[in-house]
Amino acid sequence: MEIRLKVRNWGSGRGVLLPKKLLEELKVQPGDMLAGEVRDGQLVLTRAPRYRLRDLLKELQPENQHDVSAEVEEEVEP
Repeated sequence: MEIRLKVRNWGSGRGVLLPKKLLEELKVQPGDMLAGEVRDGQLVLTRAPRYRLRDLLKELQPENQHDVSAEVEEEVEP
């Protein structure tokens, strides 16, 4: 799908509006994060990874943990 987007003033910056059809095809929802980079003079957008705490904790291994209790001088009650 080839699309052309017009750059418009948006507040104190500039932006483009992504058409609904494109968003539906990419399955992008409000609140989703996109990552962008410039490659060979072209803007490339990709879906930014979404991390869930429980998935990150599954990857936690004893050798990459550290004891932060030594760094805390006193406990603070909420």
